[in-house]
Amino acid sequence: MIFFQGGGACTDEETCSFGLQCSLGASATLTTAATSSNAGVLNRSISDNMFKDWNIVFVPYCTGDVHAGNRILIPYESSIAELLGEPQCLGLNYTMYLNGYNNTQAALNWALENYPDVDNLIVGGESAGSLGAQLHSAHIAELWDVTSKGTRFSVIADSYVGAVPANHTGSESLQFTGVCDVNLGMPATVVADCDAKTASTTEMTESLIEAVPQGNWLFINSKGDLTQRYFYALLEEGIEGYPFTDLVSEEDFYADMSAILDTYQSISSRITTFYVEGTKHVFLANTNFTSYESDEGLLLGDVLNAWLVSDSSINTNSSTTASSWSSVATSIPATISTSTMSTSIESPTSTSTTSTTRLAC
Repeated sequence: MIFFQGGGACTDEETCSFGLQCSLGASATLTTAATSSNAGVLNRSISDNMFKDWNIVFVPYCTGDVHAGNRILIPYESSIAELLGEPQCLGLNYTMYLNGYNNTQAALNWALENYPDVDNLIVGGESAGSLGAQLHSAHIAELWDVTSKGTRFSVIADSYVGAVPANHTGSESLQFTGVCDVNLGMPATVVADCDAKTASTTEMTESLIEAVPQGNWLFINSKGDLTQRYFYALLEEGIEGYPFTDLVSEEDFYADMSAILDTYQSISSRITTFYVEGTKHVFLANTNFTSYESDEGLLLGDVLNAWLVSDSSINTNSSTTASSWSSVATSIPATISTSTMSTSIESPTSTSTTSTTRLAC
């Protein structure tokens, strides 16, 4: 499994300013320091973690470009930062290196060299890493030649779908951070639309799903995810709207998000969704991730175990009950991997031959 860390994002010249992010403090829209993690699905000591015996390549994140940017931004002094009353943050007009794509390629090159032949390849991520996993999915499938080799290929997207307000397209911030210009395996027409800032979230992700038609996808989200609604407001109002006291309602956000995922399910029979009531953001990083319950009364652990061996959507229908799901899940092996090595990647120049290689942002 290749797992992309979350950590927010910047969307324009204002939010990609170090001075502004410093001034926002705990409300910063991105993290500028990568950290290692062994939480949730990465924690081998959790007895019911179905990934505890998998090879896992962990890709940390600190570039604010959903792991896919490729642009250098000249120093910029945010006018909004001056209004936030944090004088120690003013003057931090550093050059911004949106190097997520190159960092990811360094990680993927290492992973491909060390794990060239796998029976089962999952690309996963949480929050901004969820979008990173989606964006890199087709390119990763191509690198590992999953179609020719018959490799089982899957994508887990935890807590970011890409619902955007009516005054914004899904590609505007991606174009700003240089994502449209890198090789993600999207068709030329979609790339052109991305460059023109007219491509929608649905158009881009649909093209990636269709690029690997045998891929299995699992989207995990809460219906009123507070963080996704925060970024929805950021796109709608710009940072000028901070502190975003009038967020889109949970009901309207869920309607937008579910419409996107319904569209994906209309083009592929291999799309599974898992919705949780409430506003929580990120599930797979929690110790009790297997215990989260969906709006249909299903446990995430049961759904994951079933999804790992299914070649079609496992969303429930009217004849399926939570108890029958539990029975099915307990009959499925907890893991389908053969190694116990976990790899965190934190340094593109590392030549370490130990089980931990590090890739710095």
